[in-house]
Amino acid sequence: MKVASLHRQMKSGAYNFFWIAGLSMATSIFFLFGTRSNFVVGLGITQFMDTVTHNIAQSYPNAVRLVRLIGLVPDLFICSIFVLCGVLAAKGFRWAFLVGMLLYGLDAILTLVSPDFIGFGFHLFFLWFLFAGLRALDKLKKVTSSNSTL
Repeated sequence: MKVASLHRQMKSGAYNFFWIAGLSMATSIFFLFGTRSNFVVGLGITQFMDTVTHNIAQSYPNAVRLVRLIGLVPDLFICSIFVLCGVLAAKGFRWAFLVGMLLYGLDAILTLVSPDFIGFGFHLFFLWFLFAGLRALDKLKKVTSSNSTL
């Protein structure tokens, strides 16, 4: 029973990477259509890229939508890294948790530069859930390794 609980906690932590990626892409798509809505859990780097794309698009008034659409490519790439971390972390790869947490931690620092203190707080909140998933993975590996030696 303890193994099942730890496995569920690990997956729950890993699935937060999907939320981060999904809400970041949603924010970028909203931005594409001119809506200034954003999710504080999302990535600051994609919001920064969206702002850069917006500024470039202003130089091409006849192709604003096209330039913004092209600007989604780096957002997709960045979000796909977080999706990959989520997939691999859910499969029990410790390094995927660590890489994803490092990248999200660096992104948290970026929110301080903007300064977005609410976004920073939510980054810390989600980092805690990611850490809880990593901690559950570590406990799960200890439990399963001790059971295999019996």
